[in-house]
Amino acid sequence: MSMVRTRDLFLAASVFAIAPYAHSQEQASSAQDSDVIVVTAVLRAETVQDAPVSVNVATDEALERVGATSLLDLPRAVPGVIIQKVPNSSQAGVTLRGLGSSPGAASFESSVGLFVDGAYIPRTRDFNAALFDVQRIEVVRGTQSSMLGKNTSLGAINVVTRRPGQQFEADISALHEFELESWTLNGGVSIPLAEGLAVRLSGQSERLGGWVHNAVTGSDSEEVDRDAGRVTIAWDPSADFDATFVYDAQDYTGRGMPAEAIAATPEAFGLSALAGFPGLETNFDRVNASSDSRVAGGFIEDSSVNRASLTMHWRLGGHEVTSQTAWSQGDSLATAGVDFLPGDYLLQVTDIDTSALSQEFRLTSPADDQFRYVAGLYFATNEFDQRQTLESNYPAPPPNPPLGGKLLNGFDQTTDTWSAFVQADYDLTEQLTLSGGIRYTDEQKDVDLGRSVVTPGALSLFVFPPYAPFSASRSENVTDGLINLSYDVTDDLMFYVSWAQGTKSGGFADSATLLDQSEYEAEVAQTTELGVRYQAGELTANATLFSTEVSDYQLVTFTGTQFVIDNTDLEATGIESEIFWRPEFAPDLSLSWRNTYSDAKDAITGAEIPRAPEWTGGFVAAYEHPLAAGWNLTLDGSVDYESSQTHQQNPNAVPRAQSITTYGAGIGIESDDGLSIRLIGRNLTDENRYTFVFPTPFLPPGNAMAISERPRTIALQVSYRY
Repeated sequence: MSMVRTRDLFLAASVFAIAPYAHSQEQASSAQDSDVIVVTAVLRAETVQDAPVSVNVATDEALERVGATSLLDLPRAVPGVIIQKVPNSSQAGVTLRGLGSSPGAASFESSVGLFVDGAYIPRTRDFNAALFDVQRIEVVRGTQSSMLGKNTSLGAINVVTRRPGQQFEADISALHEFELESWTLNGGVSIPLAEGLAVRLSGQSERLGGWVHNAVTGSDSEEVDRDAGRVTIAWDPSADFDATFVYDAQDYTGRGMPAEAIAATPEAFGLSALAGFPGLETNFDRVNASSDSRVAGGFIEDSSVNRASLTMHWRLGGHEVTSQTAWSQGDSLATAGVDFLPGDYLLQVTDIDTSALSQEFRLTSPADDQFRYVAGLYFATNEFDQRQTLESNYPAPPPNPPLGGKLLNGFDQTTDTWSAFVQADYDLTEQLTLSGGIRYTDEQKDVDLGRSVVTPGALSLFVFPPYAPFSASRSENVTDGLINLSYDVTDDLMFYVSWAQGTKSGGFADSATLLDQSEYEAEVAQTTELGVRYQAGELTANATLFSTEVSDYQLVTFTGTQFVIDNTDLEATGIESEIFWRPEFAPDLSLSWRNTYSDAKDAITGAEIPRAPEWTGGFVAAYEHPLAAGWNLTLDGSVDYESSQTHQQNPNAVPRAQSITTYGAGIGIESDDGLSIRLIGRNLTDENRYTFVFPTPFLPPGNAMAISERPRTIALQVSYRY
């Protein structure tokens, strides 16, 4: 079948099902399956509808139906989640309700914390990690620090991987994407070894084609090679004890700079012509001219990560003791031509090594008691070591005067954290429950900084002046907490009101202009929510009013040459709403809708916040119908939307990103024997917008670069489960 006919097929299919197909599955699973639990919400098993927090669960089926292969694909499964990448590394930023952390600084920790099987992952590059063999992903919105810890001041995302059972199971999935010539292979097998002992082996191999064509080199950006594997051992020797050990390893290679010029002055055109490429254009058409003879495609990054965790549960007379030990180690080497133009004007090489170790103990009381509690202790230590060189060869003219030199930045940071926490629930009546939580945290950060001149020049002597090696440290002692009152009006209807405070630790910027001024303050968020949860028969309807105030919000701004971290005060008010409906007269059809309105602004200036759209969400329709001979037909589609937004603290510094609406669809057949064949389409009308905008380095105002929305993709997915 030709590509034109394939696209026509998908456009026709979207008429049958117009909605975010991933979200339809997520909502269907959340609303209909009582065994979908939210472990992270209150560190005890509860169904989504019973948890008095704002939370969504993306099931394994939902993720598979959108062809999700990394956490960057999570927004396709949970509308309202915004994840953005920077052009010159795999660092990512996550936003919920218009608030979150901007992508960029490698040493920076996200305000929306990432957890894998309950273990905290401190670095934002892990949002770019492979996503495979997942049981579910929990997205918890709002301040969660009292139970989940520091750095969840604005929310949390927990990835729960699949645990082997006591039966042999195997699955394999292959996905081929036609437009970009990409492919992904996933597989897993669970093997019972003995009574109560089983192992699961799983992995992913992926090759993604680039979606931005480089007019200078003829290559495409951003190409990705990603390989990952996981070993999970589950031991259940008795009803009173179980243990799960997980080890996974991932390797990642990214090639090509996806940023393209969207605004240019004569200085930019002159530099391009001087490099032998007079054809620099500012058309936003997924074509760029970013190149450097010292690095293929203008950018290459190689990284790897190894993680291990051991989780044990002891059940003692209705109480449960949990121990979780987690360890991780990672390294990354990125080489990038960061002038973002043709020519060898600015080269950056970043070498990072990280490690982390944590231990948590929890005591959980019986779930049926009138007074219930979870209490625990937590300790973690992590290290972040970075060496970064920046070499400039700007001629004169332009720009004028010449800007040359080479420097080396050193940044070594150690963070030690310990905390104690408790949360208690008390049933005042059969319908009314009062909850309270408190967490005390002590954190110590020690850092060694220094900057040396490798080659003298204006860049290494004046723009980024040298510093003799020196040490700095900061200590924090904070107390966070929550109060929650929930009222079950009926078995179908619940109201709750809550207040929570969470703290995100301060720290040191890894690439400040003046190293002795690199420290930034802790971020403190206070969130108030009023929520309603309703589920009866075929209808589920939820809504949450929220108000968040953030003191000393850690705002990251990419100037084109560095990620600057400043503190400011923010506030956001809004409402989240979601509806899932499976009509009684059409049981094969399900409809769902999720929407977030957030008025997020700078509390000091009243200006809008970067990367904070007022409206995000999507509408859903999905259809399933049995066919002959044990086969089932599935049709689903998507309409996802996001309103306009700025990408800099100064909204006039770079062009504004316009609103966008994208359409997707899926068509599949599934057999009762476990075989599934699907066509998956994303962004069917090939919409485009700026997803990350920043000034062109060392050029006057009027020069800007941007990363585009991923284009239309159409993929064939074949999977089999035994």
